[in-house]
Order: sequence, then structure tokens, then C-alpha cells
Amino acid sequence: MAAGGGGGSSKASSSSASSAGALESSLDRKFQSVTNTMESIQGLSSWCIENKKHHTTIVYHWMKWLRRSAYPHRLNLFYLANDVIQNCKRKNAIIFRESFADVLPEAAALVK
Repeated sequence: MAAGGGGGSSKASSSSASSAGALESSLDRKFQSVTNTMESIQGLSSWCIENKKHHTTIVYHWMKWLRRSAYPHRLNLFYLANDVIQNCKRKNAIIFRESFADVLPEAAALVK
């Protein structure tokens, strides 16, 4: 019986790891494809806020894409962060303010 419990735990860990990988892959696609249109920025901002439980991963990948992107795309990513930060309180996702506050000093240096 203990072996069965261990197998279930391993399966849960495997499932958790694969869902984390799927989230990271999805974030990479989303951040790579965000454009400077209101629809693109607000759509991805809403998605981020709806998935606030993953705020650490979302902000980590935002910063990763900010580092690897050319200047015009960096601006799109800043527009996205601005929208998330402005709307997170109203949508009960205030944790994003703290998460972005941790990376904004480095991020600002990338757009000088």
C-alpha cells in the first residue's frame, strides 16, 4: 500500500512538473508575440492577472524576454507591465506590484 501511495505522489510530481513546463512554454509564446496594439497588451495583461497564482513565474519570464528582446519589443513588454501594474489592484492581484517592483530597476536600465 505504501508503494502505491509513493507512485501516486511521483505521478503528482510528474504532472506538476509537466504543467509548469507547459506554463513556461506558453509564457514564452505569449511574451514573444505581444505587439504594441491595445488588444494585444490588454489581452495578455488580463491573462496574467487571471493567472496571478503564477506571478513569480510570469514576472521571471517577462524579465527573461525583456533581456533577450530588441528595443522595440522591450517597449511592448513595458506597456504590458504597466497595464498589469495599473489593473492588478482593481482585479485583486496586488501581488504583481511587489513582483514587478523587484525587477523594475534592472528592467529600466535595459531601455535607457
